[in-house]
Amino acid sequence: DVLYDIGMSTDDNLQARFGDVKFVVMSGTRLRAERLALAVVDALAISLPIGTRLCDLCDSDRYSIYKAGAVLAVSHGIGSSSVSVLLHEVTKLLFYAQARDVRYIRLGTSGGLGVPPGSVVITSEALNGTLEPKLTKTVLGRVVERSSRCDAQLSAELLAASRTLPELQEVRVELGRTMCAEDFYEAQARLDGAICEFGEEERNAFLMRAHAEGVRNIEMESLYFSAFSLKAGIPAAVICSTLLDRLKDDQVTISPDKIQQYIWRSIAVVVRFLQISTGLYAPATQNL
Repeated sequence: DVLYDIGMSTDDNLQARFGDVKFVVMSGTRLRAERLALAVVDALAISLPIGTRLCDLCDSDRYSIYKAGAVLAVSHGIGSSSVSVLLHEVTKLLFYAQARDVRYIRLGTSGGLGVPPGSVVITSEALNGTLEPKLTKTVLGRVVERSSRCDAQLSAELLAASRTLPELQEVRVELGRTMCAEDFYEAQARLDGAICEFGEEERNAFLMRAHAEGVRNIEMESLYFSAFSLKAGIPAAVICSTLLDRLKDDQVTISPDKIQQYIWRSIAVVVRFLQISTGLYAPATQNL
């Protein structure tokens, strides 16, 4: 089997290379995946052989894959189409590698909805553009619907992990619904796209309705990610930092440094979760 888009195949010794994987953390960009992998190496005290460093294992220019112990840090690009290709090929990769009990996490950025910029939202379920918790796609000319619920236990573990980080004690971290849009502009009710056929009043009414129905952020990957994982029987969660409040703004105007600061908040939660899961950190409540 040729895993074309990640540049691997079953001719490779996949079990030796990836059979120990327990966690896959997916994010949009190569730099974010690399940043996460480096943080995991440090936090989990992973020893790299002398003279070696983390490198991109993906033998293609479409995605990036870094391996830090039992953790794969992977970039998935932008939008559901891009993340769908990666999900299929990474899942087949781990199947051929005979990896067991693997959990998936998507780590990303988003527009908040009624939450301050810099907040962290952990997705309870992903909603489509009509605010329904299901993925609708066409297969062989037929419409297929799949539930887009995230794994409640994994989501709760991420939320609990966030409570152990002193630097996040003043940061809003919450569980909420995520609206997954088909694009960045029209489908996210932005007024500043090259094409826009609605006005500010209609935009505000829709966003307020979404907020009333429990939506706390908007992005473009959670729907396919959660529906695919649920269908495949893989526990999965989504955690995103918010860069703005969409009830107030359409454009991201904060500085690049501030964006990286906000992104790090979600990375820190995932890293602490990994520390707890691997027994390298014990929350105080577990020691009572």
